[in-house]
This record gives sequence, structure tokens and C-alpha cells, in this order.
Amino acid sequence: MFDAVVPASTAVGTYPASALAAPALVSGLLTISGATTLSGTGTVDGAGVVSVLGFFTWNGGNAAGTGTLELHGGFSITSNSDISISSRVIQNYGLGNWIAGRLVGGSGAVIQNLLGGTMILTNYECSVALVNEGTLVHNRSSSPVILSGSFINRGLFTTNSAIQF
Repeated sequence: MFDAVVPASTAVGTYPASALAAPALVSGLLTISGATTLSGTGTVDGAGVVSVLGFFTWNGGNAAGTGTLELHGGFSITSNSDISISSRVIQNYGLGNWIAGRLVGGSGAVIQNLLGGTMILTNYECSVALVNEGTLVHNRSSSPVILSGSFINRGLFTTNSAIQF
């Protein structure tokens, strides 16, 4: 649900948003200026770029298509079910906290923690490629980091538990 009505086929421009609860098909650049939530059965889809400038809360829904989801204002992932990334690229530029939820994806799906970005992993299982160029912290000693996709570390990665590939 957008605060402004955005037809799915023409989701291009800058919009304030409180939630993405319905499918949004993005073909160009969609900039969301405020805090945003992707939940329930919401889907971000298409070959375009979705740039979220405010805080992004991801507690359900999916990211599909071949485009990019840019998270500039920080994020939180908390989901009791699998979140599908399909073949989308997720880019973190800020402080992200991955509290719960398993990310599953298809070929081409990548999570990039970019230079200057920090991701804190509390309960982490991921079957998509993970590329770290910033700071990646796993802070839960009672559970391993489970990576069934590829992992490329070009930044700082700290953990106090096992890494399971």
C-alpha cells in the first residue's frame, strides 16, 4: 500500500510510503522517501530500482524480478516464514539488523552489504549469494551462520559461533 496511488505498471518516480502490502511492479527508478514496510504477501517486482531512503522493515512478502532494492536508511528483517528474493539484488548502505527469517532465492539473487554498511545477524540462514564489503557481525553464539549460497567477504566479518556452508 502506497500513500500515493501508483499503478503497478508505472511505478516510477518518488513517493512517500508507509507499506508495500500489494504487488509493485517497477520498471524504472522508484524512490521511497519515508519509512517503509514489506509484509504479508507484498511483492516488489520488475527490472527497475527501488531506492528506500527511510528505514525499511521486512517482515514478510517477497522481492522478485531482476532489479535492485537499495536500502539507504537502515533495515530490519523479522519474519516467521521464508522470504523469497528470486533473482533480485538487495543492497545495504546503512545499518541493518537481521533478527529472524530465512532468505531463499533463485539464480542471480544477491545480498550486498556495501562499503560503509553494517549488517548485524542474530538469526541467520540464507540460500542466496552474500557479498560483504562493509561490516558483518554475527552476535549469537548459540546458533551458527548458515550459508547455502556463496559468500564473498571483502570487508570485516566477526562471529562468535560456527559458520555452516
